[in-house]
Amino acid sequence: MQDLETILQDALEDSAVNHSLVLVPRHAVVTLRDKLRSERQIAESADSLFTECERTIFDALWARKGQIVDRRELISADKIPRYSALRVHVERMRRKIEADRLPVEIISKMGQGYMVREVRNG
Repeated sequence: MQDLETILQDALEDSAVNHSLVLVPRHAVVTLRDKLRSERQIAESADSLFTECERTIFDALWARKGQIVDRRELISADKIPRYSALRVHVERMRRKIEADRLPVEIISKMGQGYMVREVRNG
């Protein structure tokens, strides 16, 4: 079975040959395809970059991308004993993200929690 990214790429190639096949504007298909590629890159990098605990934290943040995730929620979900341990994990994750140049950033919201968001390159 083909993944969505491949289907979108095939649709783009088909539309270049036969414009009558296009039901959705080309820019919308390109945008969706590029977003899927970016998300796949981030997920694959997260698998190899992070420890198991860091990956659990990242997954919790990524699932609510663009929203603040309460630090108490992260601590209880990840079996991290203290807020200071969570801070250490997040700082390590930030360094790894920066070193690997992932298009993502983890933002601290003082007294609230953390948020992850995609960063546009370019």
